[in-house]
Amino acid sequence: MHSGIPENLDLGPFLEEARESLYRDPNVIGVGIGPRRRGHETHSDELVLIVYVKVKAEPDAVDPDHLIPSEFGGMATDVVEPFSPDSPSEALGFSESHQHSDDMSYVDWPRLHSQWASEADTTVAAPGDVTDIGDVCLIEDDGTLIQTVNGQQVVDFVRAYELFRTTHNDDWDFVTFFTDSANGMPPQGGSSWYRFVFNDTEGIGFPPTFDQRSGYGSTTLQGIMFLNQGHFNEWRYVMLQEQAHRWASFARYRDSATGPIQTDHLLGGWGHWAAELDDDRSPMDYDTHDWVERAPNFERVQLTSDERSYSDLDLYLMGLLGPGDVNDFFLLSNITPVSGSLFSAVKKTVTIQNVIWAEGARVPDVSASQQSFKNAFVVLTGDSAASQGLVATVDALRARFVSDFAAGDASEMSLFGTRSGRARELAALVQMFTLALDGLIDDAPEIFPRDERRFLVDFLQRGFDPTLPAPEPVEADGWHPVVAMVHRIALEWIRRTRASSGWSDTAVAEEMQAAVRAALLAEYGSALTSLEATSPLSNVERLREDLRAKSVNAVLVSCLVPVCVHGWPPNFDRDACRRLARCMGTYVGWIDDIEDVLTDLGEGRWSEVLLDMYVYAGSPPVAHGDTLVDILVEALADEQIRHRLVNNGVRHHDNLSAALADAVSDSEPLMQLIEDVTLSGAGEA
Repeated sequence: MHSGIPENLDLGPFLEEARESLYRDPNVIGVGIGPRRRGHETHSDELVLIVYVKVKAEPDAVDPDHLIPSEFGGMATDVVEPFSPDSPSEALGFSESHQHSDDMSYVDWPRLHSQWASEADTTVAAPGDVTDIGDVCLIEDDGTLIQTVNGQQVVDFVRAYELFRTTHNDDWDFVTFFTDSANGMPPQGGSSWYRFVFNDTEGIGFPPTFDQRSGYGSTTLQGIMFLNQGHFNEWRYVMLQEQAHRWASFARYRDSATGPIQTDHLLGGWGHWAAELDDDRSPMDYDTHDWVERAPNFERVQLTSDERSYSDLDLYLMGLLGPGDVNDFFLLSNITPVSGSLFSAVKKTVTIQNVIWAEGARVPDVSASQQSFKNAFVVLTGDSAASQGLVATVDALRARFVSDFAAGDASEMSLFGTRSGRARELAALVQMFTLALDGLIDDAPEIFPRDERRFLVDFLQRGFDPTLPAPEPVEADGWHPVVAMVHRIALEWIRRTRASSGWSDTAVAEEMQAAVRAALLAEYGSALTSLEATSPLSNVERLREDLRAKSVNAVLVSCLVPVCVHGWPPNFDRDACRRLARCMGTYVGWIDDIEDVLTDLGEGRWSEVLLDMYVYAGSPPVAHGDTLVDILVEALADEQIRHRLVNNGVRHHDNLSAALADAVSDSEPLMQLIEDVTLSGAGEA
């Protein structure tokens, strides 16, 4: 059980009041919410107001006017020295570094910067070397980047941002910093972290009135991040977590609309999900497993960094799912080992409505939330010439982050680095579609070989980026027909768009919507026919291949064909396009889910089929048979179970229809193009 945050406490005004009161002491450099510490032990069941100080002293050595009270505003307090002599200097394991990470997240960097600036004898007029190498900004220390607190060297991140701005406009949502500890910069402790700069989003559990932009001299910055080199081997896990801290994980829940906020809440400490929460493969926790229900027990499945992806709850808080799209989740209590990785536990189901009862609805909701962001990757060094290797590594990680972020189920968000202008927008759009395709290919490499996929992604990016030379045609004999098809169309797109100004906004919007509608409605009808007319236990392999091929075709035909042939107009509504792509991806995901059921059936993995019934059908099979196989054969022949499977697809289809509500009538030339392409390429898959 957790305790500490009073039920009706308004955290925004409360933290602001704490800053206003406690900042009278210049030794105080931040406030936050976190678990109490006694000695070096963290007590995650007791949340307190943490007051961060530069130097911690015994009470009798402190000015009475500056003594930190044992309680403030109804919360107990704890005093923490984030830059103590025993602070970690080397990277800790990511799961072990959370205490230091929380400290760095709550340090008030603008306050420290203001103090350092007022103490400086002179101001450096000319900044150091600031240059972009690839898509990474490299900043050489000009003598103002490193300060000392309590004997520890500390980077002045506000000054680093100021130097970044000497060559970049104020149009960045995030800046992610890396320090070159091999060439003059301090290692910056044992953690990676995110620091809030701005939040006006309601309903996520974080105060919607937080604004420190003026301290950075910005009107657009939302947060800064620091990534420790020691965490590069856990890149996906670490970076997905730090980026999503912009929105998660601060939410609490109630059991009823008027009930108390629960003290067994989802938090393992304010900002991360608890180990007892079934958050799927979410990166927003500090445990290394996923709870999978194996009735009557629960299996604790270990996760690697590359298996991390955002949960429905994460995506809702990020503004990427509406409440109706969030599946139920559960909290466990009384967890007791059974054998191996199996545990018995008491399960408590939690819905998104429980969260909304506690935090209110998310504002803006999914239809109006910001879904395109700029994140600059910045390397800080004492020697630019010696930092080229680190810059190259960071540039590769930046490119991977765009891929990881999309593959983490956030593909409808656009995240890109330091490119500018038309090339960046086009690159972000083509990434959105090729990365959506990536997810399908990773699940079915035999359908779309990885080396051909890599070629296709590179080929399309070169075609979409006018700053790069056009790719040369290649012999496609022996290629997968889908790759050969897109290769031909991409060459035609390049030929047309580099010789003309393209086509009008209205035409591309109409034909894009018509293409999506035509392709997906046809697929929807075909999938329904397959599910209703085909016995699940007959011809499993044929149906599996049919559905898998459809998944690839939907992405290519409905998205890539109109774009490749006609190009993107200058003022195309990218937000509408993303919403459309998300609806399409969800629907295609349903088809892949059904394919998973069929695959498990075909290979006789009956325990997995049972899990599929829980996940996809919404309820377990009724147990009339004598064996597990008998039970499932009976369940899969049950009209109600199959009806639920179909209805899941109907729900996704209805969401798609809503996104296409303003679509125009079908375009005959476009329909002919889709038919030609399908018959000549994708249809052969």
